[in-house]
Amino acid sequence: MDFHSPSREYEESFEDFEAIADLALIERVESRDGDVRTLGTSYWEEPVSRLREQFDEQGEEWPPLQAEMFDASAERARDLLDTSENLSTV
Repeated sequence: MDFHSPSREYEESFEDFEAIADLALIERVESRDGDVRTLGTSYWEEPVSRLREQFDEQGEEWPPLQAEMFDASAERARDLLDTSENLSTV
């Protein structure tokens, strides 16, 4: 029995998970008045774009907000997505 699929859909889901985990880390660092630094992770651009599209389409119903990530704040989620988009272009 396979527990994973080699499909592109699986890869995209995993990339999205990594990007959401990174957003949570960015939020934690920023909440402690820290500077977010990156080595310019190259995988961010595509998954962050997908997350932005999902957020723009779903708004307050976006699953991470429903799970009370980012203080369940659409404005905070938008700010974190903006930050991560900027980091992905470094």
